[in-house]
Amino acid sequence: MRHRHCLWAIFTALLWTASAAAAGDDSAQFEMLDGTTATLEQFRGRGKWLVVKIWASNCHVCNETAHEMVSLSNHRGHDMQIVGIAVDANGNRPGVLAFIERHALNYPVLFDDGQGTAYIYRRDVQQDWGGWTPTYLIYSPQGDLVARNIGAVAESDVVQFVDSYPPESRPGS
Repeated sequence: MRHRHCLWAIFTALLWTASAAAAGDDSAQFEMLDGTTATLEQFRGRGKWLVVKIWASNCHVCNETAHEMVSLSNHRGHDMQIVGIAVDANGNRPGVLAFIERHALNYPVLFDDGQGTAYIYRRDVQQDWGGWTPTYLIYSPQGDLVARNIGAVAESDVVQFVDSYPPESRPGS
């Protein structure tokens, strides 16, 4: 069963990479599981909410809460896209791959050394990131950053936040 989830994650990553539009010059490049490169902009503003979870494989809280985003992806894939950014991927690729398999991540994961994440956080939040994991960024279906959180976030909290957002900001509006 786990292998099927990993294959699904690889398939999803390949689909997103193949169908994504070319990114502008103002983006950080990340490696994906299949070795291709991607940018966060390939996922933003595509008519779905984007929930970005920044994590590290050795982060206790990241491991304890990994199931939350897997469940969110399962239940709200019709109007939300989850993307993970593994900030310890360049120095701990085996640990990151084990994390992905252990938690049966069912969404694309971008591999980083923290530099791309720091750039995105500085650009979108207007503050230095600080290296905290987990960190969450939530973008509206139009691609605007609407929330950020450092620390654990439950699936129900994301759903409550998104469902309470003004109707004109929802997909299909």
